[in-house]
Amino acid sequence: MRAAVVRQFNEDLSIEHVEDPVCPANGVVLQVAACGVCRYVFHGWVGGHPKVQIDDIMSHEYCGTVVEAGPMAKHNVGDRLIAPFIFGLWHLP
Repeated sequence: MRAAVVRQFNEDLSIEHVEDPVCPANGVVLQVAACGVCRYVFHGWVGGHPKVQIDDIMSHEYCGTVVEAGPMAKHNVGDRLIAPFIFGLWHLP
């Protein structure tokens, strides 16, 4: 998948291909249609948010279509969803 990754604070985000996420048993994988940028992203980008680290994938205001659903998921393939902002920070391995 494509992702905006912080490689250095205060530098351009790196748009790169990263491994596709693994679908958890109680979750889903979305094909993202749109992704917003907010003040949280700005603070992370400049190094001003304590939870944002180098190599994190940025942004958390996204929406899309479910392309994979775990066996205990509450949603089905084809559902269109938006992500709550509290689930947005992703650390690369």
